[in-house]
Amino acid sequence: MTKPSEKELLDWLMNELNLSENEVKTQKQLYSNGIISSFTIVKLIRFIETKINSRVCEENLALENFESFDSILNKVLAK
Repeated sequence: MTKPSEKELLDWLMNELNLSENEVKTQKQLYSNGIISSFTIVKLIRFIETKINSRVCEENLALENFESFDSILNKVLAK
């Protein structure tokens, strides 16, 4: 299996957070501002792990990596 595409990740976040595409892409403090909760992060990790049929690398799971769409895309999905 392969990692989620940018569109799949964006769609998942839009649906889960009830935000528009622009809101997801421009928000720079998803976790700090309470837009994404720790529970939602766990669900997101599960979504990613299901797509890749593997575990997300532990070093990519720092909370700061969940602050924005770009950081999720470039840091959590790295490797």
